[in-house]
Amino acid sequence: MFTQLSDFYICWAQRCDQNHSIIRAILIKALRMDAKPKCSIEIRKRQFVTKEEKLILSTNDNKASIAQAIGTSIYPWDIKQQTELMNEMKAPNFIKIYNIRPKHQSYWEAYIYHYVEEELQLISGIVQIYHCLSFIDKCLTVQEFTAGTLKELIKIQNIGDKKLNELIIAIIVLDLMKILRCIHQMNIIHGCFRSDNIFITKRITSRPQLGTLGNGATLVVKLANWDYAIRNTDGMKYSGRYINENKVVTNDDYECEYWNYEIDRLGFVNVVNELICNQTMSYLRCKSGRYIPLLKLKRNWSMVELWSDLIYKCVNDMELHSWDELINDLAEATDTFIRKNGDQWIKFIAEYNFLFLKLFKRNLQFYP
Repeated sequence: MFTQLSDFYICWAQRCDQNHSIIRAILIKALRMDAKPKCSIEIRKRQFVTKEEKLILSTNDNKASIAQAIGTSIYPWDIKQQTELMNEMKAPNFIKIYNIRPKHQSYWEAYIYHYVEEELQLISGIVQIYHCLSFIDKCLTVQEFTAGTLKELIKIQNIGDKKLNELIIAIIVLDLMKILRCIHQMNIIHGCFRSDNIFITKRITSRPQLGTLGNGATLVVKLANWDYAIRNTDGMKYSGRYINENKVVTNDDYECEYWNYEIDRLGFVNVVNELICNQTMSYLRCKSGRYIPLLKLKRNWSMVELWSDLIYKCVNDMELHSWDELINDLAEATDTFIRKNGDQWIKFIAEYNFLFLKLFKRNLQFYP
């Protein structure tokens, strides 16, 4: 996101380039907030004065009006004259569906949502934004509203005779990593990455290519809205500690002392283990302080070593292994196994789509 407060105001002003009254108010707000570095704001002020003067001259035909405009073309930095305009400025329509922390976030700051929303459209797993805090010392939280949780899909397969194949699970795991890569690159922390906050959204209709597995939009899953996840799990409330005075909680199983990216990585590991073993991850703490994940992988799985390596790196070597590296390794292995099991691939898709249909029917009432 923005590393300096002045960058935010300049970006905001650029997005309102055709409305000079709003730009004037934005720049005055920047001065009132003492945005740093001040030189950036001063440069933007000079650019605006020049453009505004040209606009005034071009829209006045009679000489008297032109003379008057030239005489008053100095930027009107009278804060009192702008107070009413600042107070009347309204947040964009999309902000109405969001829960903004009034204690920590000013009303005008909400305009940053639109910038983040546009950037996150690059990945279909993220559409709506909730609980926004801007700038480098804070975090953003991103979720999407849809239906059919991953937790429910796991329950459906456990009570039936159809099971998720290892390769289908790999596609889901790749989707989860692509979402976390996307939001972490933008300094966003989800903070509650769980199977009941992840939704299954699509059928699989064809064999994915390597480029699709490792990059681009998600194929199967999306992030969920927390309130909807609660409703969709029979009203069950989450346990754990509260974060930032909101109803956003993290599970006590997380070994995170601080609010950082580790909380998302460990949440991801728990989801992967739940997919593979249908249970929460257990850890063995070594004398060195490191955690050894206790896996109960199915030994007949083709990628058992790859799964073990992925989880170990997420738990113990988070700073050494980027999401790009982890995604590329799993995507290449998945693509190789899909090509080797071409005859079985149609069966794997059919089993997944059967479970998807059962999930869809179960939650049909929640679809708009």
